Amino acid sequence: MLILSIDTSTLTCSIAVNDGEALLGQQVINTKTTHSQKLLPCIKSLLDNLNISLRDIQLIAIAKGPGSFTGLRIGMATAKGLAYGLKIPIVGVSSLEALAYSSNVFGSLVVPIFNARRNQVYGAIYEYDQNRYIEKLTPKSIQLNDLLDEIEKVGKTAVFLGDYLQSFEEQIKEKLGNKGRYVLPQNITPRASGVGYLAYNKFNKAGGDDLASLDVEYLRLAEAQRKLLQCSRQS
Repeated sequence: MLILSIDTSTLTCSIAVNDGEALLGQQVINTKTTHSQKLLPCIKSLLDNLNISLRDIQLIAIAKGPGSFTGLRIGMATAKGLAYGLKIPIVGVSSLEALAYSSNVFGSLVVPIFNARRNQVYGAIYEYDQNRYIEKLTPKSIQLNDLLDEIEKVGKTAVFLGDYLQSFEEQIKEKLGNKGRYVLPQNITPRASGVGYLAYNKFNKAGGDDLASLDVEYLRLAEAQRKLLQCSRQS
């Protein structure tokens, strides 16, 4: 089964093509250009290099969040448009879980985090067991210190990965000491190959998602929605 995977949950734009669980090719672009500029050219470039047509693709896999509000919307709209136009199934997976599967960490907790702003992170905790990462803390928008408290409760070394980790390193070190560690730089950013791997296994177990109802999972309100809600409460 040929799977086209898309991850635009952070500044990084990643596209991959899998044949089942086997990765055929991947592009990872980490520049300040918008996903609306990067995404479609990346898809075309990767498919051309693999000598694969869009018509050969049998499943669309999309990272549905959490992450950048704009990036997620662009990725989801593109993925749903491709699935609708090609008349093929689509599967959405957690951006954080997909990042965990890209980490190649086996002996410690795996803690993918994205900057959620407003002094929060999008975070989750996973632990490798029998060829899969078991969810120890469900993905959520959370204060970093509260996430670190959850890690302390488990009492194991935690390996962190994700964009903007340098912003959190001092707080992590202060809280966890040498029990807070980091993956190699090449494994720190999201990769669509993890999205494809998860989507393939999810599809084999439960089939595709409903195209009409599949949506991004922000895990918190957008800034505009938050301000609107705040104004309505004050009126």
